[in-house]
Amino acid sequence: MRILSRHELLRFLHSLISHSDNMIRDTLLFSLLLTTGCRISEITELKVSDINFEDEMITILKKKKIKFNWL
Repeated sequence: MRILSRHELLRFLHSLISHSDNMIRDTLLFSLLLTTGCRISEITELKVSDINFEDEMITILKKKKIKFNWL
């Protein structure tokens, strides 16, 4: 496992902002990856029905639940 340095993270965010065709989607995907520790495949398979806004929970692949604090 490798952790990005602050500089690498900022470069990545700059690239995301510069090249994104859908900023909201890309920012959300990146935020979910960063804050939940989920795999890309787990996040890309999410459906709206997997998100419980009331309890602030996301069900991933119907196997694990992750607490997500909404901003």
